[in-house]
Amino acid sequence: MVTLVVFTSEHYPKKHRFCLTNLITWSPNFVIFAIMAWAAGDWRTLQRVSAAFAIPCILILAFLSESPRFLVQCRRMADAKAAILRMHRIDGRHCDESVLDAVLAREERQHVATKGQKKYNYLHLFYTWRFVRYTTSVALSFFVVSLVNVSLLYTEELLGVFRYSMNLAISFGDMRFKWLGRKFVHFFAEALAATALLLYITLDLTGFKSALPFVANWSLLGIR
Repeated sequence: MVTLVVFTSEHYPKKHRFCLTNLITWSPNFVIFAIMAWAAGDWRTLQRVSAAFAIPCILILAFLSESPRFLVQCRRMADAKAAILRMHRIDGRHCDESVLDAVLAREERQHVATKGQKKYNYLHLFYTWRFVRYTTSVALSFFVVSLVNVSLLYTEELLGVFRYSMNLAISFGDMRFKWLGRKFVHFFAEALAATALLLYITLDLTGFKSALPFVANWSLLGIR
């Protein structure tokens, strides 16, 4: 699954990569998946139908070129050049081969220049306290996001069109505002969830949850 996400994202146009990642993802597809689940009637039939839809995708992947970035990292410059030329040919765009050769030659020189440098591994993420803080923050963020994703699986019917409108708003906002990036969106989502959770806990401990059901429900919606 991780390899597939990286492989497909590297084939998206760089300018629209973040937009397409949010539009073509599991959230919009849940509308189609819900219709499939309703028509299937049981889990076994749904799994068979899902597998049947995946077969054409597997066949189509055989016609895709390997990621040029991956080929460059593997020092397969000729294959990378062929893949880039093929992409330009399919898109109907002109590709200046002299410029492409110069870029690939520069990548090769950079590889040779850095070949003797020190190699790093996962243990270097904890070599300094600064790296420990960064690594712990990222790990905690992914842990919280995983918990939120799991909770979403059991509360999809409560969100309705809210999650789709949020995805579309983020996608179009990324195209409109240059300052809107992943870091800001991630921070905003985490801050919103933390604030909503703190508000809900406060209402629950003070006994105002039943007196302010509207605020309590919207705080739960913000967490989700």
